[in-house]
Amino acid sequence: MCSSTRGPASANPGLTSAWNVVRAQSATPEQLSAAERVAQSTLHSEPLNSVAISLLGTIRERQGNIAESEALMTAAVRTNHRENIADLWLFDRELAAHRYDQAFLRADALLRREQDFTE
Repeated sequence: MCSSTRGPASANPGLTSAWNVVRAQSATPEQLSAAERVAQSTLHSEPLNSVAISLLGTIRERQGNIAESEALMTAAVRTNHRENIADLWLFDRELAAHRYDQAFLRADALLRREQDFTE
């Protein structure tokens, strides 16, 4: 799971609340389902909302569906080249898979746009 405690950049208070639920390790399946409905509702009206896409990706990871999570995180990054949460998630996956060339490119992009990631 993405280790960042930073929240997504979203002007949508529903998405912000849904992210808070999903980041809580104690979130119940019902709470995750409610967060998923918020993300899907957002995507219905804003199909290119990368924050909602990465939220769905995080929910899929929490549900154990890593393949779908990876597809959603990749879509979020392709939709918005500044999608930090998805980029961090993919960075972690690429490191774990020993795809260091791809991990380095993601780290480079993250460090160029976010000084907080230097830690």
